[in-house]
Amino acid sequence: MRKFVLIRHAAPEIRPELSSRHWGLSEEGKLAASALGLRLMRFGLGELVASPEPKALSTANTIGGHLGLPVRVDDRLREHSRSTVGFLSKSNFENGICQIFSHPGEIVFGDESADMVFSRIAGAVADAEESNQGSVGFVTHGTAMTIYLSRVTGTDPMEFWRSLAMPLAVVLQDRSIVETIK
Repeated sequence: MRKFVLIRHAAPEIRPELSSRHWGLSEEGKLAASALGLRLMRFGLGELVASPEPKALSTANTIGGHLGLPVRVDDRLREHSRSTVGFLSKSNFENGICQIFSHPGEIVFGDESADMVFSRIAGAVADAEESNQGSVGFVTHGTAMTIYLSRVTGTDPMEFWRSLAMPLAVVLQDRSIVETIK
């Protein structure tokens, strides 16, 4: 039975002077991405698709190296757009994320609503499903991944978002989470 693996990127090098969409992986993140790549070998992924953001693309390229797969970039897998939001304290950031989940049809934090994020991620998944007969891995970001997974599986978004690790892989089959790999 075909599986989809949604993968959150590994830990970035946090650089407050840059927008998070420009962050690359930390040294710890590079090692963790490599370890995750080894753990994902058993799924026999036929395709690996990634967000163009450096932290996600680097995670995908590392995993792809272990799996012998090239990485296809799909802009729809990018993080929830927050270009208008600067670097925030943890509590202010978490409050903003809570607002996204609480008001999915409204732009309440950043530049797009949760509904907009879901539509583009769902489109990327549907296109990969249509063009590929095997299992597919998608390397994306925490908030975008949470928005998609919470709607597809009925998972509480805030609870799931708070539980995220970097990196993390969530295996989906028949719209259900069958395994989480940290």
